[in-house]
Amino acid sequence: MSTPWFFLSYARAGGTDEHVLQFYYKLIEQMRAIKGELRNARDDEIGFMDKAGIENGGLWADVLEGKLRECRVLVCLYSDGYFTSEFCGKEFWAFRSRSPAGGGAGEAALSQIVPVLWLQRDT
Repeated sequence: MSTPWFFLSYARAGGTDEHVLQFYYKLIEQMRAIKGELRNARDDEIGFMDKAGIENGGLWADVLEGKLRECRVLVCLYSDGYFTSEFCGKEFWAFRSRSPAGGGAGEAALSQIVPVLWLQRDT
């Protein structure tokens, strides 16, 4: 299992949210541009998003837990739905309460959370 730099946490809007997927791949692209060592890295070594990172037949909860335990940064797309999503709350709490060996614990993990204000637009 590869260790991603970031885990993208977002509230599902029902179907496939192409804007979220586009944001995820743009973030990976930007990480490659900023960090030279990632130039040849696979997408899953840079970021993790549930729709892009879990293969068919994968154990959903196990994969999510592993990625949250290992990633360096939690990127949260804050939207109205984010704050009412049970799953987003579980992801946030799992990241925030992980052991120091995983990169943060409690208050220290808060500095590794990157909030992104996510406004849904009708297009």
